[in-house]
Amino acid sequence: MRNDEILPKAQGEFRVLSIGDSFTSAEQVEDAKTYSARIGSTFKQQNSPVTVINGGRTGATPAYYLHLADFYKTQLQPDAVIVQINDSDFTEEGLDSTKEFYIRAQGNTFQAIHNQDFASDDRLSQLFQQKFPQLSFMLQISTLRVGGKNLQAMLKKQAKPTEAAPTKSQGNYDRLIEWTVVNLKAKYPNLVILHIPYVTFNNPNEPPNPAEAALIEIAEKHKVPIVAMRRDFVNYHQTFHQPTSGFNNSVPGTGHINEIGHELIAQRLVPLLEAMRKKTN
Repeated sequence: MRNDEILPKAQGEFRVLSIGDSFTSAEQVEDAKTYSARIGSTFKQQNSPVTVINGGRTGATPAYYLHLADFYKTQLQPDAVIVQINDSDFTEEGLDSTKEFYIRAQGNTFQAIHNQDFASDDRLSQLFQQKFPQLSFMLQISTLRVGGKNLQAMLKKQAKPTEAAPTKSQGNYDRLIEWTVVNLKAKYPNLVILHIPYVTFNNPNEPPNPAEAALIEIAEKHKVPIVAMRRDFVNYHQTFHQPTSGFNNSVPGTGHINEIGHELIAQRLVPLLEAMRKKTN
């Protein structure tokens, strides 16, 4: 997990676990500038006994968070849990049965599945592990890891989907999202959902897609605090003319959130977590 070594929980410590996919692990920004680290540093400056653990993992989905909830609660003992969600969690990404964890429709409900045959979601890692186990140490070289991810993305575009992605017309969005929210709430203490939207900055008034709108509505229905960042991102861009995602070596306004986006997220989450801490104490 990213940032500081995880120590045994101290007396009086309010521990926050932040889990999500690559938007949370945030390898695109410096350690101290992820939203998890910014939240932690803000509380540190206030001398508040709050620790924030960045448990983000590239490619993770709600199936991952649900399956490992007992492990996280036992090993890390969080007092509050931030679960970062994207719209793709409810479409092809979350239902991809080739991943280590995925969600499968089962009658009128759903089930989080652990793929027992999974070896790695990195094609190059699979090759090394299967053909050259004695060279597996080379997977620590970042160039090889990036190459493997690029190869995986290329093959994924060519492959046919293994699970049908839900569409609004099928009525699956609402059922899948509600199942996810209800189960996350049951699994984690003081759950907070963080939604990171896909914003088209040249069309800032574009309405949210059905998955985003449904997630907000369902979270509020079940009294789960949700921090939805669309309006914050759009307002910042309109005020300062800077996108909250994209980098100098990419198309501005696309891809992962940048330092600005992480700072805005931290600003929204700090008051919410502080209120939870005071209520818990």
